[in-house]
Amino acid sequence: MIASEPVSWSVLEGHLRARPRWRRIGREWHGPCPVRGIGENTCWFAPGARTPVRGGCRKCGGRLSSPDFREHLAAVVGDLEAASAASEQTPVVRGSARTGPDPLPGRVWSASVVLAPDSPGFRYLRSRGVLDVSARVPPSVRWLSLGAAVSVRCAPRLPAACAGALVYRFAGPGEAETWAVQFEPVDAAGRRLACSVRGATIKRPSVAGSSFGLGRRVFRADPGADGKGCWLVEGPLDALAVCRLDSLGLVALDGAAVFGAAGVPGGFRPRACWVAGPVVLAPDGDEPGVEAALQLGAELGLAGRAHAVHRPPYGTDWSDLAHDAGIEREGIGEH
Repeated sequence: MIASEPVSWSVLEGHLRARPRWRRIGREWHGPCPVRGIGENTCWFAPGARTPVRGGCRKCGGRLSSPDFREHLAAVVGDLEAASAASEQTPVVRGSARTGPDPLPGRVWSASVVLAPDSPGFRYLRSRGVLDVSARVPPSVRWLSLGAAVSVRCAPRLPAACAGALVYRFAGPGEAETWAVQFEPVDAAGRRLACSVRGATIKRPSVAGSSFGLGRRVFRADPGADGKGCWLVEGPLDALAVCRLDSLGLVALDGAAVFGAAGVPGGFRPRACWVAGPVVLAPDGDEPGVEAALQLGAELGLAGRAHAVHRPPYGTDWSDLAHDAGIEREGIGEH
């Protein structure tokens, strides 16, 4: 996995435009190694699917370790802390008049529709056990047909065999514009299909141009009550699952909001826990998730924020538990 750093693509691209011997090829920028100053089209940077920035350098081994990636990034943007702070302000990229969100996530969200009970996306969510008999679906979930995805030129492209995709909107406090969207392709029978992105298989890709605000933008499964804090899980499906488990009495939200991060470790940041009150960190039951939760817990503790870590059994996630509970209690969750 290529390491990443919390500098937004817009900030990095502004620096790359100003560098000699660098040029844009598609969505990527290519140029000489910024650390050693050698080569042509040797180093490259591009917006990431789940992280703000990704990159590599053939003169320095291709895939870069985290320290090497930081060194290459710092050689382009200078002070990483200053660049990270600038990323929060979403500055104007030189040569562009746009200061708001990338239009593609907004177009994809606008082209999607309310999830209907007879849609393949609804059947998929029921099969996973994350919807109860009342079929409550939060407004942050919609359905995007394959035809609508083609018409708005959704990128990455949906698999040709799918009927459409569930669309999950991520937002920060009070945001009306759509900055970040993930989608999950589903076939006509309500089965999830994997999506190929640059040769990698991803089950829930981010729409190109999505900006997660360095962790601040989250998927909101339940807005919660004022002052009751939040649960932070790894993604949209787990967030829906936690709400489902609460309705079954298997977890106790006690009025807390339920937020799905854009994965770990990038989404597990203090800024994702922006509601007042205690925080429950609820990662998946695997090593990366637990490590991310413990790291975030340490940061919250230093800030004096009340928090706890609550995870499912090792090797499972919250949607697994909701699926099994749905079969046992109501017979839902089976294809």
